[in-house]
Amino acid sequence: MGASLCASVGMDDLICPSVEAYVARAIELGRDPEALRERRQRLLDPGAHLPLFDTAGWVRHWEELLHVLLLRQAGNDSDRTEADATVA
Repeated sequence: MGASLCASVGMDDLICPSVEAYVARAIELGRDPEALRERRQRLLDPGAHLPLFDTAGWVRHWEELLHVLLLRQAGNDSDRTEADATVA
């Protein structure tokens, strides 16, 4: 779960393949307050439009997906949307 959160905010370099790599990365960041400040600022930047914080977009996509599933359940797939591609 941590890896997907890091990826969703564009911080893939924080994804570590082992506990040892994680500890080394944490120590490295702990010794670099400027790097931490930059990361914090990137997360707090309202113009960043990070998918992780796009609740309205997530809800819209979820509603589209539910609509597609409902149509499929009813046997009517004539009203297909972009969300249908995620269900297929």
